[in-house]
Amino acid sequence: MTSVVKTVGLTKKYRGFTAVSEVNVNIEKGDIYALIGENGAGKSTLMKMLSGLAKPTAGEVILFDNKHPEVARYRMGCLIDSPALDTRLTVRDNLEMFARAFGCDGAGEVERILDLVGMTKNANKAIKKTSLGMKQRLAIGIALLGSPDFLILDEPMNGLDPMGIQEIRQLLIKLNAEKKTTILISSHLLDEVAKVATRYGFMKAGHLICELSGEELAERSRTCLKLKVSDTAKASMVCEKELGTQQYEVMDAETIRIFDFVEDSAKVVSAMVKGGVEVGEMVRAGESLEEFFNDLMTGGEAR
Repeated sequence: MTSVVKTVGLTKKYRGFTAVSEVNVNIEKGDIYALIGENGAGKSTLMKMLSGLAKPTAGEVILFDNKHPEVARYRMGCLIDSPALDTRLTVRDNLEMFARAFGCDGAGEVERILDLVGMTKNANKAIKKTSLGMKQRLAIGIALLGSPDFLILDEPMNGLDPMGIQEIRQLLIKLNAEKKTTILISSHLLDEVAKVATRYGFMKAGHLICELSGEELAERSRTCLKLKVSDTAKASMVCEKELGTQQYEVMDAETIRIFDFVEDSAKVVSAMVKGGVEVGEMVRAGESLEEFFNDLMTGGEAR
């Protein structure tokens, strides 16, 4: 795979406060990379450093294999803070204004963007009369001027109604599939992110604590028996020697997940008791992205 973004020890400090700490992120060509974390985790600060809106305190950004990212940023579009739209003007007028400012006002560029983001029918509508979803699509359209290969979107679904969220989701999938645009997106709407993302980065308190592909996340989130036990080391031995499976995962000092025998929990309990392991609790579980995120934030470590 071709690297679009790679950071090495990327750090940002503000007057003694470390907003981003030694982050090593990897985004490959064709990814829809979801950056997930609580408020204050450092997501927006990281995006600002990637886009050149904030200067790193330490570390480096390698953009399209170039260690001088400022040379390659012409291939990037970003929506981090909403653009200052003139509400008195129409959708087309606003887009034309930004196209001139960016030097992207060639013949057909504005019409191309209007069609791409599905705004052609509303092109002559005044901004003040458009919905929030339309404004978000226009904002993404502005970021797409000049046909960037890499798109950074900070909370593009924030504040939208279900229809608006669906429209933005479909647009992102279209851009990725048809235009081969690599996308970095942050969002608090985890279930929506899960519908588009191919790769995930989880941040906590300025640290990137885990990177997973969509396939790896699906594997970790599959249906299992989740047990609270007296001794996870003994429970692991029971899994391998008594149950004959290596399809298990030790989550912490007292929790183990077993992916086999989901339909035969009695056999698992019997084997544990026989092996001298006390089972305090057992539930059938299958984590959503939100549940996985909550577990990760509580534990604080990648697993």
